[in-house]
Amino acid sequence: MTTEGYLEEWRHEDLITAGQHAALLALVRRQRFSVFLELNGLLYVGVAAIAGGVAWTVREHFASLGDAVILVSLTSLLAACGWYCAAHATPYSRDRVASPTFSFDYVLYLGCLVFASELTFIEYRFHLLDIDWNYYLLVSAAVYFVAAYRFDNRFVLSLALSTLAGWFGVRLSLWGLLYGYIHEVTLAYGGAVALAGGLLYRERIKLRMRRSGWETSDTVHGTRASLGPWNASRVNDAAMSSGSAIGARCRRTASTWPANRPSRQRVTSSESGSTSYREWRCSSCSRRRCGDTCITGAWGDAPTP
Repeated sequence: MTTEGYLEEWRHEDLITAGQHAALLALVRRQRFSVFLELNGLLYVGVAAIAGGVAWTVREHFASLGDAVILVSLTSLLAACGWYCAAHATPYSRDRVASPTFSFDYVLYLGCLVFASELTFIEYRFHLLDIDWNYYLLVSAAVYFVAAYRFDNRFVLSLALSTLAGWFGVRLSLWGLLYGYIHEVTLAYGGAVALAGGLLYRERIKLRMRRSGWETSDTVHGTRASLGPWNASRVNDAAMSSGSAIGARCRRTASTWPANRPSRQRVTSSESGSTSYREWRCSSCSRRRCGDTCITGAWGDAPTP
């Protein structure tokens, strides 16, 4: 029986409504198709292009434009992004909060990038912190963390992690502790981030952020942009090790177990007719139904009940 036949049968048995039947039938016949990923990709590229254009304009034309024009323009753009996010934000929740609009996450991400550009320009022109400029990275990371968890934004969380990695690497380089001890420093940073993730998990704060936001490739992009002359590959190692440490943990939440897969099966031999049982075991922790990491597990022998 074809998929259309199954849909027709389910409709006659009142397993699905007429509206659901029409929507599913359109998808099966390819009369509709999703462009969700394409639109998100275009938005991300657009935000990156705008941020890159702003940074390039400031760098190449600050002398002709003047400090006041640049600061007013950057502050106005930052204020516009902040107003948009504040006007459309939903109340804070420890659980997952859906984006109120399709472009909300990208506007917030753009605001954070503009904030970084403005801080960079201020330090470059006025040298407010001079040799302690690395504290800009620490302050920026703190702002990004607050924004990421307030607005449930994984883009900003990745930016926060990469910026924190940048401050960590630069600060230890200034202390002379980084050279010759790169692996120890990488493990220390990864352990610190993993500890923070564990504490947030224990408090049940934004669990989905722990799953995917801490492992994004933006660690490479954001850290390279913030370090300047420093060796970005060192901090990349630290950021990626922290993501691996957190991503490797197996979430023990049975609610994420796939509904179409039983945790236990009975197997009957076609030759001897004997019956045996097997269980699904996670490849990471060897426990049944520990979470969606179990998708990478395998079936193993189980005792007969």
